[in-house]
Amino acid sequence: MPRGVSPLDEARLQRRLWSPDALRLGAWYDAADLATIATASGAVTEWRDKSGNGRNLTAVALQRPTYTANGFNNRPAINYGAAQNNNRLSWTGAAFNPVRTFGVAHWEGPSPFVGFGGLLSYPFLGNRDLILVEVSNQWFGVRPIFLNGNDPIVTPLPTIQSPFLWVDVGPLGAGRTTIWIGADRTEFNRGWRGKIAEVVITLFVPTLQERRTIEGYLAWKWGLDANLPANHPYRNRPPLIGA
Repeated sequence: MPRGVSPLDEARLQRRLWSPDALRLGAWYDAADLATIATASGAVTEWRDKSGNGRNLTAVALQRPTYTANGFNNRPAINYGAAQNNNRLSWTGAAFNPVRTFGVAHWEGPSPFVGFGGLLSYPFLGNRDLILVEVSNQWFGVRPIFLNGNDPIVTPLPTIQSPFLWVDVGPLGAGRTTIWIGADRTEFNRGWRGKIAEVVITLFVPTLQERRTIEGYLAWKWGLDANLPANHPYRNRPPLIGA
């Protein structure tokens, strides 16, 4: 213990915001970590995986989103633009088994939806392999998704017109060899219209407490804690290590 620091102060020094790094992750992308982002003239060429699995996202010229230091709530984000686009960041490699995805994003496209806008996708083997909005003003496949820690819903508007956090309800199939962030696979002009700040992909089905802890982490990190429901355990305090 440092000289002159009381036991209580020492305990406070040990506390920090909980993070997903102790979980069994398939991939983890964090726009707040500049060390994981490579750019060329402001365009993102690589978004590195923080999970340790090496599933680094890349993009070819003319399909690169941009990096912005003030994406929303004075925090950084990957900006795909508000207009129809073909931007995408993707990884391809050895098959793995993603189970749940968590993330923070903001839809800045039209309301009601025109066409499709891909938030996250895997090689298509069923509706639950895609998280995208569609012309029916619903998530594709009438798929329920948790938004801002609330019960899962199939109609995302108007919630996603402000910065939001999401958790998919799964289940996903096994053996995924590709991840697309901000796009509906390789479909033309089905890119996300807006910004994406963080994506966490787990290799397990989280318990209710684990899901809420990840929601609390994302909410407090990205200034979305006021979006959580009143009965959420992390509405009024962040999940801390050492608390």
